[in-house]
Amino acid sequence: MRSRKNLVWSLTLALGIAQAADAPPDPQAIAWKQLRDAYPDRIAAYDAVPYSSRYHPEIAKAFKDNLEEIEDLRRRLTQLILQGKRCDAIEQVLLDTAATHISDKEKRLAFRIDCEGGTTYHADAAQIRAGDIPPADKKGQWRKAEARTICEEVIRANGPSRQKPHIIDTQVDTDDSGAYRATVIFETKGRQQRPETHTAKCTFAPGEYPRVTIE
Repeated sequence: MRSRKNLVWSLTLALGIAQAADAPPDPQAIAWKQLRDAYPDRIAAYDAVPYSSRYHPEIAKAFKDNLEEIEDLRRRLTQLILQGKRCDAIEQVLLDTAATHISDKEKRLAFRIDCEGGTTYHADAAQIRAGDIPPADKKGQWRKAEARTICEEVIRANGPSRQKPHIIDTQVDTDDSGAYRATVIFETKGRQQRPETHTAKCTFAPGEYPRVTIE
């Protein structure tokens, strides 16, 4: 599993280590190195980097109170996939920010792991802790969280008004073929700044761009 991308990241990591030679060891970085050593050439060097404000500022800021738990779950998911021989080599294991929800009432940490060859798995914290990893995603299959997020983004970019639309409600279900279908109710300002309510419907057929209609 040698590539130009691996080489660039290896050099980047080496430089970072040299610059931080006097700093105390990072427990998360040590844990990732131990995991890579246990599975030689099966975990990409650029993946075995803990989330930090230096390399991943947005994630580090948004999930600063959960980073230790997130790193533990990333490594456990990596180990589960490799132990189960579901993946010859791992390209990346990421926090799935679209499917992750943290609030006073709910905390759901979700992850995705990409293998060489294009196979992808998704799992949340409960599944990882139970060792219960779902089957690999179907090729080109959209996911529910993606359907919600992408439909709302399309509306914001291509809505019937130049002004930013206000999303009132979004519901996601499936049609008879099993494809996800997002229905978004939103409001824009019309003539004389009067509010106008619209309904958008986005259909996500596997392997195709979403089809969007706005009423």
